[in-house]
Amino acid sequence: MKKLLTTIPAGQKPRLNTTIKPVLRHLLFFAILAAGSLHSCSKNDPLPPANTDTLPVTPVDSLPRDTVTLIRKLQVIYATTSFTDTTTVFSFYYDPQKRVKEIGIRDLGAYPDSNTLRFIYTGNQSKPSLIISPKNQAGNPGAGASYNDSTFFVYSPQGIIQKDSTIQTASQLGGTLFRQTLVREYQYLSNTVLTIRMSRNTAPGNPLTPFRLDTVRYRADSSLEALKVVYPNPISSRFARLEGFGYSSLINPLSKLNIGGLHYSWLFVPNDLEILGNTNYKTISNTNILPTYIDFASPRIPVIFFNSAYNSLGDFLYGDEFDLVSTEWPGRSKYPQTVQVVGSSSYPGDRFIYNYFY
Repeated sequence: MKKLLTTIPAGQKPRLNTTIKPVLRHLLFFAILAAGSLHSCSKNDPLPPANTDTLPVTPVDSLPRDTVTLIRKLQVIYATTSFTDTTTVFSFYYDPQKRVKEIGIRDLGAYPDSNTLRFIYTGNQSKPSLIISPKNQAGNPGAGASYNDSTFFVYSPQGIIQKDSTIQTASQLGGTLFRQTLVREYQYLSNTVLTIRMSRNTAPGNPLTPFRLDTVRYRADSSLEALKVVYPNPISSRFARLEGFGYSSLINPLSKLNIGGLHYSWLFVPNDLEILGNTNYKTISNTNILPTYIDFASPRIPVIFFNSAYNSLGDFLYGDEFDLVSTEWPGRSKYPQTVQVVGSSSYPGDRFIYNYFY
């Protein structure tokens, strides 16, 4: 694919304490699941992509899942040509059934704080029925009262995610906080195509209004082929795409967890613009990006992908290339030890480094 580059506007260098924190804090936590009824999958329904909310077993990882294969910690480092700084540490905890029980989130930026994401299960079910996510007022640690956002999941009898809903803290025009409902509905069109329709209320008492539609396409090996994101808007008919994926041979350990399988990163509260740990706002606003990347979906670590914007006719407008360089963990073949990510329109020299601990 042709390399997609954008001009770096003057003065656009991101600043660690004012830019990185919001991006990391807006990493969307999981597809949020929902109370409410839905139709169960019948035997005539198309099957979902093999890696959607499942635990695929591949030839390179055919051994039983044990404590060696479970990720214990993910360290996020922001580096420039002049300094390197650890920004966030995610610690993973498991129950005796090797299900994710908690994820401890430690922010090390301007407002140090410690939060814990909690997973609630019903009986011996492998997937969570409820996730409780901490959120600080206005998204800034130390800025005021903290709230717990609750995400409810609905599955088919086969354990396939059908719907989710989150009760989250949101701001109305003018800054007034209220408890907002965010709902996602999943429709499996074939073995390799999935649509996700998102709705929310914009003010207390308002009905749910559709605001985003994702179309996800998978390859035969269940790796992500492309993701089209449409924001219905009477003013703009542009849409965004993640595309041009090339994959390494390294396993993505986050996709092996019982909470893995979707293209949202599932960390902190749901964000309307998040894709694979990176805010999609770049594609809407054509501004510089921070090359963040946290992925619970891809069975392999990518080496390249593109986040691009198009007009209603499908003509390319602008976009970014993401390049990933990974090193293998000496303790086990095909697992990453470090992943470095750079973006084509990031400030020169800026990169994110992810260190994996098992």
